[in-house]
Amino acid sequence: MSTVVTGQDEDEILKAIQSMSRSGKVDGFIVLYSRKDDPIIDYLFSEGLLYILIGKATQYTNQTLYIDNDNLLAGEDATEYLYQLGHRKIAYLGSDSSLTFAADRKTGYQMALTKHGIPFRPEYCAEVLNVSGDNTEAISSLLQQDEPPTAIVVSDDILAISLERVCLQNHVSIPDDLSIISFNNSLFARSTSPQLTSIDINSKQLGIEAASQMINHIENPNLVATKIIVPHQLIERDSCCKING
Repeated sequence: MSTVVTGQDEDEILKAIQSMSRSGKVDGFIVLYSRKDDPIIDYLFSEGLLYILIGKATQYTNQTLYIDNDNLLAGEDATEYLYQLGHRKIAYLGSDSSLTFAADRKTGYQMALTKHGIPFRPEYCAEVLNVSGDNTEAISSLLQQDEPPTAIVVSDDILAISLERVCLQNHVSIPDDLSIISFNNSLFARSTSPQLTSIDINSKQLGIEAASQMINHIENPNLVATKIIVPHQLIERDSCCKING
């Protein structure tokens, strides 16, 4: 039997996990995110509880089982795609960099710029704490510049939808005025207009690998900690176009 643990904040989730672990009815936990200095990971590790992390381990790295994408490479690939379309004024819009996937995608974006000799411009980089919140101000700061970007790498499809909405409000045409590439290839990427070009992180495979490793380590506790990287794929749709000059 599986149980989903949710909460309003980290404290609420931690209390639920503590209660479940003390009941003795839980064999292990699959943690669906990776965050720096996470008290939940601290608790699971200190108590010797079996857990599998979806995302790159930043704590107890050698002792942690984790399933992840190469988000550095994915961020670089997304930016490279825009570069090959002729874009040079490429911005980045991302979620909080305390989330390791977001930090890695941003670093990959910067690596691609450096590779092509494009200076990193701080004004072309905006981050938000809540991708599903009202991020109009942060997004508008990217669009309403004297020299606005012609393309934006967005760390999440949900955030890209907010970007599309602000573009519509500001009469910015996608992709004619602004190309957008995002991540996750979720249902949101296919339900927008125009549909989003997005990096598919193979979320189904991430889940399958996590469940498989959980079963393996429950059955054989002496297995060494496993690190599995699931490949990503760029899915082209209608939110990007070539630029001249």
